[in-house]
Amino acid sequence: MSNYTLFGDYRSGNCYKPVLFMALSSTPYAYRHEDVTVPRTERSDEIQGSSRFGQLPVLIDDGTAMCQSNSILCFLSNRSVLFNFSDYLHRQQVMEWLFWESCNIGKSVSNLRWLTKFSANTAEDILADLRDRAVKDLDRLEQELTSKPFLVNDTPSIADISICAYLYWLKDTGLDTGRWPQIKAWLDRISELPGWFHPDDMPRDSREFA
Repeated sequence: MSNYTLFGDYRSGNCYKPVLFMALSSTPYAYRHEDVTVPRTERSDEIQGSSRFGQLPVLIDDGTAMCQSNSILCFLSNRSVLFNFSDYLHRQQVMEWLFWESCNIGKSVSNLRWLTKFSANTAEDILADLRDRAVKDLDRLEQELTSKPFLVNDTPSIADISICAYLYWLKDTGLDTGRWPQIKAWLDRISELPGWFHPDDMPRDSREFA
């Protein structure tokens, strides 16, 4: 039995990140479903007691709780032979992409997708601003992927796992996905990795993964 317990929700790309890592690395863990739509102050006692920000996902390793999806990816990759680099410059590049994701794709695309798919009363000016930001972020990523198969050192890393998470749901944003063929090709390459699954197939209940 693994010491890892992961709390997440199937509608969240941030929760998909560590779940995908576990699948790609064949890491056993216990998954606990937690409803992301419940206000943070009303979430379960387990989440309130383990997540200092009240957010998902939360990873518990032998009693120690960790939060923030990209931080969790760093922790997991440091304990895995996969998706990790020994060269410090490559590790630095991975960190740069993780910070970029949290400030860009992780805000623009994720919020646009959520408000478009799950909220019927969002003001058009808010959606228009998110669309503009998302297009700029995706254009930047498209340019990067024109000359490389993956984001760092031509091999998959947690940078790819992090940034791809919401992009498999790009159709939910209403954007013209045909504008970014290099991103599509990159997502296809990630989907060919052993153990990959689409975020639509995230677990919707609590279960054990051996």
